Amino acid sequence: MRTRDSFLAFVILVVSTLAQGQNLSYLQQASLVVAPETVLSGVDISKSTVQQVIARFGKPTEILPAGLIKPIYTYAQISASHTYEWYGKTCRLRVFTADGDTITSVEVWGSQAEFDAGTTGKGLRLSATGDDVLRLYSSASQLPIWSSEDCGPETLLRVDFGADGRVNHMKLTSRGGWCW
Repeated sequence: MRTRDSFLAFVILVVSTLAQGQNLSYLQQASLVVAPETVLSGVDISKSTVQQVIARFGKPTEILPAGLIKPIYTYAQISASHTYEWYGKTCRLRVFTADGDTITSVEVWGSQAEFDAGTTGKGLRLSATGDDVLRLYSSASQLPIWSSEDCGPETLLRVDFGADGRVNHMKLTSRGGWCW
């Protein structure tokens, strides 16, 4: 039943895209979902801790407690959920933790990889093409489709493309024992 619902949602998306006069090739290039992957920007989502990431990249540019927009500038307060961000010249790295230590998502934006930020464990980099994604990850698709019996991989990598058809955003998320 869930597969049928996912297919129906996809058909509605295609029809609405055509009705708005958008090109279907853009729909195919907008984003891909990749599995399995556990590393983004040198951060292993299944093993790395926030303290290890800070040791690797240095003091974060911003630390945001959950629900707040104004950053706090000391990282001594590592209790509850926080978002840690580092800004480079060509990319931005974000690490999210729900409990102050366990990393649940890693996200990177930009025009090209900088230092380790912007590269996956299999070598996909910011500014790559859709062909690069398909060459490195045979399981790339537009939509993750899972049944309630099989929630799929422990992690999920979403790869987004800019108007130029190049990767400009990647988000690696830990499933954390639940299905979405």
